[in-house]
Amino acid sequence: MAAMELDDVRAAAARLRPHLLPTPALESDWLSEAYGAPVTVLWESLQRTGSFKLRGALNKLLLLAERGASRDLAVSAGNHGLGVAWAARLLGFEATVVVPAGAAANKVAAIRRLGAAIEVLGRSYDEAEAAARALAASRPGVEFVSPYNDLDVVAGQATATLDLLAAARCDVLLVPAGGGGLLAGAVLAAQAARPVPAVYGVQPENAPALHEALPDRRRPLRQPRGGHGDAPLTSRRIPRARRRAVRARRGPRQWSRSISSIAPAWTASSFRKCQG
Repeated sequence: MAAMELDDVRAAAARLRPHLLPTPALESDWLSEAYGAPVTVLWESLQRTGSFKLRGALNKLLLLAERGASRDLAVSAGNHGLGVAWAARLLGFEATVVVPAGAAANKVAAIRRLGAAIEVLGRSYDEAEAAARALAASRPGVEFVSPYNDLDVVAGQATATLDLLAAARCDVLLVPAGGGGLLAGAVLAAQAARPVPAVYGVQPENAPALHEALPDRRRPLRQPRGGHGDAPLTSRRIPRARRRAVRARRGPRQWSRSISSIAPAWTASSFRKCQG
């Protein structure tokens, strides 16, 4: 797999700019007051489809369209599927989204409204992804669009960090760590800032799958049910795209230390480093 560079992220930003909403980066009064420093939040909940996931999905489909593709298949617990469905409608793709049983009904309905076909396969996210990959392989001309293990998707997610850094200077970036695409992109996009901010991946204390998996390559950890966190996660499941993007910039030891669970004392000390 080829390495990803900061120029790939900048190219993705230019590619996406005509299609995305300019989401605001605003200082949060209550977070700033709680942690004693200016805290800026990028409101990706106001993006089309309601999350940053559209960035990666659309970047991938725009590149596939340049290569002449017109059919894609994705697996999602919700937000990635919405991004793929929206991008497919924009570009005239024939899209199928595989979801696990128990996926949020409102998001499944929204994916259908955007015109994508829905396949419910597997009881967990891992089972759904395995089924989706097999289904894509069985359909000639269909491209599988991973929600996180794809450099084009990671480059698209990274544009959110570029937008945040263009709006605010901060010594510390706190990035949600779920599938890992956003976090890997943030590590790379942070290199555009001077000085380069520290990047921390954060997870809730009651669902710290990535945090717990990295130090021990053998032990799986199951997150609470209700999303793609249902799947057991070990370091072997950390995608190649994510590992390589991070190792290229921070090194594997720095990567493992950068995954932290959110705790009040930890976030308070980190937020105090922010310059706003």
